[in-house]
Amino acid sequence: MAYNVSNATGVICSLIDANNNQVYLAVFDKNYNLLGEYTSDDVSNISSVLKNYSDITFVGTGSINYKDTLSNIFRNAKFSTNNNQHSSNIGKCAFEKYKNGYTENADTVLPMYLKKSQAERMKELNG
Repeated sequence: MAYNVSNATGVICSLIDANNNQVYLAVFDKNYNLLGEYTSDDVSNISSVLKNYSDITFVGTGSINYKDTLSNIFRNAKFSTNNNQHSSNIGKCAFEKYKNGYTENADTVLPMYLKKSQAERMKELNG
């Protein structure tokens, strides 16, 4: 989704709404380079991830659904109006990775889980 933002002057924060005030996020520079780890957290806690950035453009479903909360936390935040995932952007991202020598065999690709499912967390909590 960061590729949806073409005029960023600072960082791009891609937010996917995970419901229950939770978001998945990643921070990219204006050249679409990932600046840290992918993160999953409560939307009110993401200021700790973004504390070193003052010029932030938010993009994605999380930026739409939590715009009021984000605007209160980040007073100078900008918000993209193009918040859908596009297959053309996935292609751009894949091509950039390929040009940089990153390749992956389709038989070895595995999902990247950022947190345990709610059922697993509840089981651990309740024993």
